[in-house]
Amino acid sequence: MFPKFKKDYSFKLNNSPMFIHYGNGSSIREHGGMQTVIKEMAVAQAKSGTKSYIVDCITLTKNNKYEVFGSGKIVQVKSIPKNHDGPIIHYFHFCFTMLKILSYNPLRYMNINVLQFHGPWSAESKIQGQGSIKVQLKFFLEKLIFRVPKIIICASESFKSLLENTYNVPAKKVYAVKLGVNFQSFQKARTQKLRRYVQKHFVVGTIRRLEPRMGIDVLLRSMLLETKFNLVIAGAGSQERYLQDLARSIGIQERVKFLGKISETEKLNFYSSLDLFVLPSIALEGFGLVILESMASGVPVIASNLPGILEALGPFATSNSFESNSEEALATSIKNFIDGKIENDSYLYEEWAAICSWKSVINNIQNIVAQ
Repeated sequence: MFPKFKKDYSFKLNNSPMFIHYGNGSSIREHGGMQTVIKEMAVAQAKSGTKSYIVDCITLTKNNKYEVFGSGKIVQVKSIPKNHDGPIIHYFHFCFTMLKILSYNPLRYMNINVLQFHGPWSAESKIQGQGSIKVQLKFFLEKLIFRVPKIIICASESFKSLLENTYNVPAKKVYAVKLGVNFQSFQKARTQKLRRYVQKHFVVGTIRRLEPRMGIDVLLRSMLLETKFNLVIAGAGSQERYLQDLARSIGIQERVKFLGKISETEKLNFYSSLDLFVLPSIALEGFGLVILESMASGVPVIASNLPGILEALGPFATSNSFESNSEEALATSIKNFIDGKIENDSYLYEEWAAICSWKSVINNIQNIVAQ
């Protein structure tokens, strides 16, 4: 069903590889960080003249076929060329998807090319409160699967160190490639600067999955220490009800608006409605793609000082970061921004975001694969 690997998949840069991207089993139509990375990477490859496809759902459909997103539309997996004149790069974005594909035909996939490491699944499961046996089993499987691909790519030096030191992945197969942003898409929305959610107040916002490691509770408690802003939260997750109850219990419910899950179009408008974007993560943040999205929209960012986040902040890593898991440090950082002690020139933030293009990302990846 899937194209076979060639015995020799090395290639020169002037040869044309074909990339097939595999997600985590969820539809590519869903909204999330992984889905965004897959779509933007595939689109950037297509624009550069590289054939690129996305396996939309790993599970079988009623017709025993797979859906694939490619060339801007949904097609069946049989539409992927079987005899591509060049290397075929199977690019996995979730280690257990790799395991599932291997279970179909192990011999065909002995030489899996690339795994994009988006984060440690076992560690996140532990933070979410799963039992130690399940967490240990996931860790064992991750460690086992990480031995399979020839190349593992991650979004930061922080995650590169994690793979090498925690999972004992050889350094020679791990590469750090920062993520990018579709700068023009966010620029189109920045001119609107709408005040759709909270009127006549300084507006702080964040867009996150509402899970324990995201630090949204820290952000809510910081509002007791700095009262000169209102907060808009986009996203859904297991902590949604808890966070809404927390806002009510500490008396800030009138200053907070929960939007729930929003569409990609709504996300563009969301960023453009903010005065300041906050990323309050307390653990396992490998990069922070939302930082670049906000900056591309012309919206300043402050964020917690986790190593991967500091890499995404780039030239703003020192001035715009605060101690993670500290409502006092977060409140102080927001106050400093409101008081003009942190840079608020939109164009400086846009300048950094413009440098971080998906074109440069895929160029780096294709250079790595070509080695």
